[in-house]
Amino acid sequence: MTSPKNARYSVSVPLTLRVAVLLAARVFPNRAPQEHAAWRRVVDLADAHFLVTGQMHLWDGWPGLALPDQVRITRMLRQRPAVLASRSVFVTEAAAVLEGGEAVEFAPGDGEEQVLILPSGDEGALIDALLDELEDNAAKGQSQPKPAPPGSYVSDLRIQDPLSPSGRVVDVFYDLHYQGPPAPSVVQELGEAPVADEVVIPFAGLDEIAGRLDALRGQDYRRKAVADIRQHARGRDGMDVGELLRVEAGPLRVFHAPTGMGKNVLSELAAVWCARQGQVVSLVVPQSAQVLATVYRLEQDLAALEISAQVTPVVSPSSMMELAEQTAGNPQDDADFRTWVYREMSYSCPLTGHATTSSEAVDAWKPGQEPCDQLKPNGVKADKTLACPWRGGCGKFRHHRAAATADILVTNHANFLTGHIHAPVAGRPAPGRRMTTEQLLLHRSHLLIIDEADALQAQAFDRAARQVLLAQDGAEYTPVRDLDSQFRRHCHRLPMSLEQHLRPLINHLMWLAESYVSHLVGGVIQPDRERRNMVVPRRWDAMFASRIFQLEEGERPTAQQMQAVNQLYKREGPLEFADEIDGLAELRELLSSVTDLAGGLDRLTHTTLQRIAEAFSAITGETGDKRQSSLALLAARRAYLEEMASILHRIVGVAAPLQGAGISAGNSLVDALASHMPWRAAPYGPLGRALFAFSETFDPADRHQTALRLKSYVGDPHTHLAYLGEVTALAHTGTRRAVIGMSATAFMPYAPRHHLLPEPAWYVPDDVNGSLTVELQAGQDDGAGIVVSGTEGTSRQRAYTAMGRSEGPSRAARHGGR
Repeated sequence: MTSPKNARYSVSVPLTLRVAVLLAARVFPNRAPQEHAAWRRVVDLADAHFLVTGQMHLWDGWPGLALPDQVRITRMLRQRPAVLASRSVFVTEAAAVLEGGEAVEFAPGDGEEQVLILPSGDEGALIDALLDELEDNAAKGQSQPKPAPPGSYVSDLRIQDPLSPSGRVVDVFYDLHYQGPPAPSVVQELGEAPVADEVVIPFAGLDEIAGRLDALRGQDYRRKAVADIRQHARGRDGMDVGELLRVEAGPLRVFHAPTGMGKNVLSELAAVWCARQGQVVSLVVPQSAQVLATVYRLEQDLAALEISAQVTPVVSPSSMMELAEQTAGNPQDDADFRTWVYREMSYSCPLTGHATTSSEAVDAWKPGQEPCDQLKPNGVKADKTLACPWRGGCGKFRHHRAAATADILVTNHANFLTGHIHAPVAGRPAPGRRMTTEQLLLHRSHLLIIDEADALQAQAFDRAARQVLLAQDGAEYTPVRDLDSQFRRHCHRLPMSLEQHLRPLINHLMWLAESYVSHLVGGVIQPDRERRNMVVPRRWDAMFASRIFQLEEGERPTAQQMQAVNQLYKREGPLEFADEIDGLAELRELLSSVTDLAGGLDRLTHTTLQRIAEAFSAITGETGDKRQSSLALLAARRAYLEEMASILHRIVGVAAPLQGAGISAGNSLVDALASHMPWRAAPYGPLGRALFAFSETFDPADRHQTALRLKSYVGDPHTHLAYLGEVTALAHTGTRRAVIGMSATAFMPYAPRHHLLPEPAWYVPDDVNGSLTVELQAGQDDGAGIVVSGTEGTSRQRAYTAMGRSEGPSRAARHGGR
């Protein structure tokens, strides 16, 4: 059965392909031979695919492209399924569109991976119509869950349990017998995004606001900050910035100044100035605690200056009560501030008054985990969940509702990167049920100011990487075992066909992962010792092909030869070259069955490895035992790891019904395999694909550290932040945005996580408020360099100890032996 999500996906793929091809025909040169160019229009699929990758920063022609075409390209990017950014997927799907006859605008071309554009009238109007269809398709998925009518409902409540990594799930029952209609949930229309090609802030205006606030409070730090920055700030040319701070819309404008210069003061004064001018400004600060402190200060400043403007924090609703309780219990904070935070962040939940739990020892209300839109009819299998009838007016979401109209919005790094707006708002249609925080802020703001922009980029790197533990020696509880446990407990909530599909997959995955770790411990599989070993299983395929087909040194395997290697691991289907190469079918029989548990026997043994080595030897004619054994071991490992990857992808493919049934232990698997980041213009970065690898950890000194993990990496944080106001803003809003990135450490070449791509637009010299000289002295451990990065556990502890030993003598020498 095709889910609605898959149905929308099946529509968006061919539509996106058609738009990309027509856009490529419009913005790139005609690829027809010169003698045909006057009457034929040919497009290389490589050109269309480049547009789909979203890497506009690599295209010299992008800045000079007409704005309507830039908007068309970014509209297409906003609706594009991320998988199309993979070249192989794009070419495959393009062939399917051509074969299925869905593309009436083009036909197969004469050259490989080329299409012929067919006459179709007004090209721009046709592209716009297809984009409208894409956005209409996306809008169908943005409907909100309907309020639950009176009746009996059930939801899941996850509680901490030391025996389960993901916690224990208990059932919570709700008997709703309310009178009258549910609270209305009004969709707030954002309207057209405001256009601001440049935001110009006069230092005189900032100084006037700073002077009034300092005079009212008997302070002077605001005027000092404005004066210091005005005096010392320089542009890229080294000249004074002048009387005006001009912030052009487009790529990130980095303001680089040392700590203590007053960058945060300048940001808040700029926010007040913009609010007084009727312009909306958003501030992005590192932590939630800073969000609250900033909103508190801005509210006081606006009130003191008698400026009628609204400030709202935009934080995750699930963390509001925790923030309220933490701040209220912190005696170091000002009493008025603590009172304000508790009033601003706390809320009550009327739904819990109707709740009972399946365990009397469990409180039915865990703030932040309310089933606001996850109520399931009790005793009836329903495909759709319902919302709390009081959700439309609930205080938990009051800030998100206010964000649609506020004059100053303040959020934190994490929420800006991956957060969503939990109140119904409507802007440019986009896939997904909820608008992202990033889209809302870019849509509403004339100016966006990011504090510690390099830290935001570093956090984006952290969130782009995921790992999940598959098995560990001696571990009773792992995410895979937890998934098996929850599946057995809640499988009755799933359709029978899905239950029968998943049960053998989960059991097989658990056995494969734990068997692999057992073989690591037992020595059947022998990775590099005492280190983490990152394995991309298919990277060995070219070597297998080279040996099987006896290629010359430097000769690359053909696509057909690589396909034959892949077919060795599939028991059924064709096998290329089977009639030409003796022994290939026998090798296939061994490799395709090594991951089976037939007859209760584990087939990955020394005897099986010897038989695989002999099969390779019969094909290649090579006789070196050590070389053939190494080849056999890599082939067997490839079989295990690829089979695990295949099973994981199949489980992730049905993640939605698993979550709906309360089986949330698979979430970590989904995060590692699915695109766990929200939409990005360039979803895969320079590699052009998501990167997946297995991590093998083995330490002979402690066998219980032996583990197998799956790791993934997606996205390109460098370009996402650098072109936030350019490509991303155009995709979200149809116009560019002025974006400032404040930092003291944003320009650090060769620091991959913290160095921002754009050169600073403005800077304050580092020695203005003092300087620090750092003497680099490399540690030594018995004459060898000490390596910390890439180590963990006891190996990392040994590295730290070696650092301490190496530092001791040098400190004694510098201080005369004291």
